[in-house]
Amino acid sequence: MARRMSIKRKYQTGRGTNKGVDYAPWIKAREISSIGTKGIIKDWKDGRQRHLLSQNEVRFYYILRWNDRVTDIREQFPLEIEKTKKIAASFGVKHPGNGIDPMTTDLLVDYVDEKGMIRQKAYSIKNDRSVIFGDIEDLSVARAVEIQRIEMSYWKLNQIPFQIVFGDEMNHVLASNIAVVTSFYDTCTVNTPQSFLLWLLAHKYIKVDMESMPLDFPALMEEYLGSPEKIAQQMRVIPAKVASLIEMNMNDVMCNKFK
Repeated sequence: MARRMSIKRKYQTGRGTNKGVDYAPWIKAREISSIGTKGIIKDWKDGRQRHLLSQNEVRFYYILRWNDRVTDIREQFPLEIEKTKKIAASFGVKHPGNGIDPMTTDLLVDYVDEKGMIRQKAYSIKNDRSVIFGDIEDLSVARAVEIQRIEMSYWKLNQIPFQIVFGDEMNHVLASNIAVVTSFYDTCTVNTPQSFLLWLLAHKYIKVDMESMPLDFPALMEEYLGSPEKIAQQMRVIPAKVASLIEMNMNDVMCNKFK
């Protein structure tokens, strides 16, 4: 675990500010102790590392980012502490932490709506419903509910939709398939017919069922790239400069496969 940065230093370095590649989360994965479920992933579109604090955050991140309407996702987003303190006081509950470290929301998403307007939506990721809908007599559940009410009220005050997402209700198959294909989003990773297939899937030149079952790559290879003619057909649907680079990278492998 990396040494924790002081709250003062976080503010000085702009943690939780900016957008896109310039954003730095309030909490980074290396700064917290964990049983191994956190993850740092490189966003396949903008290249910035995302610091996600659970595998459910990782899964939901992949699902959100796969949506072409989503333009940015900011993780571990800090809430304005004076606002959350007032909300906590209005509920008569203790503010989380030491009173100077802000609360955070797991994911803040920018997306384009049907009218072409940029909108935002905030998400809290929980393992399952028992975390906040369990036995209210359980002190941990009661406290989780208090904290969730503060977070929910904060976003309502800011007129930004807020949703709680439960890990056991996510489509794990979809998240896993997205993770596999997007690892070949970069053209420089394409040097074999199979990596070309994954690149085509990542860029959505080929659209298949990603939600029902793990992708059957041998079957997809046969269907879309099973002959030099099929490969040439796929080359014709992508930009010429990209096709030229991919063809150059794959040339030796293709010649060996089909000679």
